[in-house]
Amino acid sequence: MLFLVFSLGGGLLIWAGLTRVLDLPAFILPGPGLVWERFLITLKSGQLGRHTLITLLEVLAGLLAGSLFATLLGYLLAKSPTLEKLIAPYLVASQSIPMVAIAPLLVIWFGPGIFSKVLICALIVFFPVLINTVVGLREVSQDLRDLMRSLNASRSQTLGNWKSRLPCRSFGWAAGRRHPVRNRGGGWRAGRCRSGTGLPDQRRPWAI
Repeated sequence: MLFLVFSLGGGLLIWAGLTRVLDLPAFILPGPGLVWERFLITLKSGQLGRHTLITLLEVLAGLLAGSLFATLLGYLLAKSPTLEKLIAPYLVASQSIPMVAIAPLLVIWFGPGIFSKVLICALIVFFPVLINTVVGLREVSQDLRDLMRSLNASRSQTLGNWKSRLPCRSFGWAAGRRHPVRNRGGGWRAGRCRSGTGLPDQRRPWAI
């Protein structure tokens, strides 16, 4: 804890020293005091809480939509090798394009509103969850499959049997969410910057 305090204090001192030595404009490198003053003003006005709530809703909506669609498609790909061969090339090709390059197109197509930010977050979440869902479903033990066949279980009964599929699927699904949960905020910021809503706009209260 003491090391953390010294580290933060040293960082603030270096920051304040750079602002004095370099003498850059405040919009390029504001000092710690100016940032703190602006933070208090934003906090008292209620803008920070309002915009934080909107941001949280956008991020959660993107996570939910991306995870849901990826889980459903992942199940279909895991059960149908033919469908996987048809779709896999397009999925792999889509990952070669960075999100910062796609974000401007999404903003142009769907506008600078909330939907474009939710869509960007969902796209970031989609691929990792999809891959881990497919891997998790395919790692179901063959003994469990044989057990369900010996009981003459139908396809729907096998799917609904949580003892055979949920343990393997949940580990893969949870693992697939770790990376996109950390990075969906970056996708939201990319959408904000590309749509020109990176700063408060009185005409659009939801925009930061």
